[in-house]
Amino acid sequence: YDKLDEVKLIGGTNTRRAIKICESLENQLHKDQCYSKLAEATLQQSYCNEVQTSVTKDDCLSILAEKKEESAICDDVTSESKRDMCLMHFATAGTDFTVCDRVTNKYLKQSCNSLKKLSETNFSELGSPPSFDINQFTDASGNIDFERMNEYFASITG
Repeated sequence: YDKLDEVKLIGGTNTRRAIKICESLENQLHKDQCYSKLAEATLQQSYCNEVQTSVTKDDCLSILAEKKEESAICDDVTSESKRDMCLMHFATAGTDFTVCDRVTNKYLKQSCNSLKKLSETNFSELGSPPSFDINQFTDASGNIDFERMNEYFASITG
C-alpha cells in the first residue's frame, strides 16, 4: 500500500505529513497499520497508542520495545502470550534478565531463569558456551516447544 510505504519513509523526517496521511485513511486496519509504521519510524510509543485493534497495537508495542531496547514497553502489551514473547526477546538476546520476573507463562519463566543462570556461568573453566538458537525449539508453525527448551536448559545448567 503506497501511503503506508510513504509513512514508513517520511515518518522520521516529516512527522506532520505522516500524521496527516494516517488521519486521512478511512479503513481502520490501514489506519492502524499506518500509526504502527509511524511509531516504528519515529520510535514514539504515542503512535502505538493511536492503534485501535489490539493485535496490531500489541505488535506495534513489541516492535518498538525491541527497536528501543526498552523492556518496560512490553508491559503495555495486552495479550499475555505476546507480552511474554516481547519480554523473552530481552532474555534470549542476553540483554536484560530482569524481565524473567514479569513473564507469566511458567515454561517461559523457567526458560528465562535458565538463560539467566546460563549467562552467569563461568565458561572459561568449562570451555566454550553451548550455542543457543530459539529456532531449534520452534516448529514449522512458529510455536515454541517449551518443555523441550526447559529440558535442554536443565541439561546444560545442571
